[in-house]
Amino acid sequence: MAANPLVGVVYHWLGGLASGSFYVPYKGVRRWAWETYWLAGGFFSWIIAPWILAGFLTKDLLAVLHQAPASALFWAFFFGLLWGVGGLTFGLTMRYLGLSLGMAVVLGLCAAFGTLMPPIFRGEFMTQVLGTTSGRVILFGVFVCLVGITAAGFAGIVGLALLLIQPLLIGGYLPGPSPSRARRLHPWFGGLLVAAVVLHVGALWITSITVVISV
Repeated sequence: MAANPLVGVVYHWLGGLASGSFYVPYKGVRRWAWETYWLAGGFFSWIIAPWILAGFLTKDLLAVLHQAPASALFWAFFFGLLWGVGGLTFGLTMRYLGLSLGMAVVLGLCAAFGTLMPPIFRGEFMTQVLGTTSGRVILFGVFVCLVGITAAGFAGIVGLALLLIQPLLIGGYLPGPSPSRARRLHPWFGGLLVAAVVLHVGALWITSITVVISV
């Protein structure tokens, strides 16, 4: 089968769009605990949907699985277990970091580790990644992704701190500066807040464009 990079890019884009937007309907859930709606979504996504798609795309699926070597089944179950643990902690990430920052961090780390772990696992990292021009370009892309995650997280923390300081400045409640000086500092801190928001969104855009679009 001949390689078709365009089809690969399209499939990758569709996968990224799905990964970046599937959580959006969960924002409408009000009375369920996150464990409940996460379990409901995971049961369909990880159990029902794969069997349906495999049944459509594979001829005599059960016979194919029966002929698979035991080692292949073991590693499939093992990494599936790890995927389940990752899905659980991913739900906690969404709960504590929020949709935009949480998705950017998770997808960015998944892109980094998902790119680096297979060649490391196969013992081909030095030859196929560091030893080739295309591999070094991929490493540079992973580096940019991690820089985007760091910048987005830092800008988010700074933005939240500035958002807290703003009403204290304008009300004169911040200890230290006099009320008149606090009012003069207020627009400067507002400008820093806008810059932090721009940096946060820009870094999220670099890390995961689909997340920014879906949010």
